[in-house]
Parts: sequence; structure tokens; C-alpha cells
Amino acid sequence: MSNKQAEITSATRHVVDSLTSAGFMFTALDVSNEVKQRLEGVRHRDVSPVVRALFEDGSMGADYTRTTIDVMAEGKKVQALLYHDKRDDPDDYDGSLRRQTAAPPKRTAASPSPKAAPGPAATPAALSNEIALRIDAEGRAAVPRAFLVRAGLTDATVFLDGAQAGSGLTLTRPSHGVDPLIELEYDGDVILIPSRYLAAFDPKAPLVARLGIGAVDVEGRVR
Repeated sequence: MSNKQAEITSATRHVVDSLTSAGFMFTALDVSNEVKQRLEGVRHRDVSPVVRALFEDGSMGADYTRTTIDVMAEGKKVQALLYHDKRDDPDDYDGSLRRQTAAPPKRTAASPSPKAAPGPAATPAALSNEIALRIDAEGRAAVPRAFLVRAGLTDATVFLDGAQAGSGLTLTRPSHGVDPLIELEYDGDVILIPSRYLAAFDPKAPLVARLGIGAVDVEGRVR
């Protein structure tokens, strides 16, 4: 494997890990458009085989499956593989994402850039300020490390502020004089919030994490 392909494989794995740990639905195009923001000269055909291989070797986890869906590519309806949690309905995949086109390869500063009409840049799901949390078989909520790091929570442990249990929870750093705090450790690339701290929330409603400054707020519909 060349050094370039090794970089592409590593970046693709990182993006896929972020998406699956957050429980997102995604296609190989979603992944390749994000990888193109990280590496120069990457094309979709470089990334899509890596995404397929990660699924086939089980790297996405036992909860992930894939479904063939219709998407729009340059005004034409084509089929794509949607990777998603087995409990999710593929019809819930955001319709706006179905109309994505492949992002051009990233150019070096010295390379000429083609003229393009101005417009808002697409924001990858992995960079959203709010994510729906995956609930595991034991009723624990999984908060991705990448999301916590974006809030500045970079320590090996994260603390859960249980003072707001019933209306919301906060993942934060320890602060002097703040009580009670529950220390949580990473399980792989996620922090698992034990089910006993989620008992006040309606399990039929989404549980979401919202990015804050130095903290991540976890909220849901109260029973």
C-alpha cells in the first residue's frame, strides 16, 4: 500500500468511526466528501472501496447494516449503499443529503482553483453541534469522543453533573464546589452514560447531545 493510500485509509477509518459512534446514517459519498476536506487530491473512487471494506470486515460494528437507496447525482436518480444502524429506518435519511454531489479534490495553495458560484458550504453530519445519541442494548447512552473533544473535554475521564437529572444532564470537567459529579470513563471511543441516570427520559423520544463551551448537554423528553 502506498503512503497516499495509507493516509486515505486512515482518514476514511477516522470519519467512519466518528459517524458510527454517533449512530449516523451515511453513504460512501458522505464519507469521501469529508475525507476530501482533510487530504489533498482525494477522489471518491479512492474512498468508496475503503468504506465497503470497513463494513465487510465488521469495523462498523454488529449494529450496522447497509441498504440500497435511491439518490440524486447530477440530476439523475442512481442507487447508493446507505450504512445505518439496524434499528433505523433508511427512509429517515435526510433528503437533502440524497442530492449531494461529489466535492472536488482539495487543491494545494499553489494550484489554480476553478471559478465557482458562491454558496454555503455543506456541513458534514460529524461536525454538527447537535447529535442524536445511540442507546445500547443495556440502555446506556453513547456519547462519541470526537464530540466531547470539540467541547474541550480532552481528559481521559469525563464527569457527569447529576444535579439536573430529570430535566437534563451535563458532561463536563470537575469544578471545585460543584456536587454531585459522577466520574465516567471511556469505553473505546465513547462515554457511556449508565441507564440509571437516564430513567427520567422517555425512551421513545430522541436523546440528544448539544455542544457547549467546556461541556456537552444531554437532553430528552421527560416522562
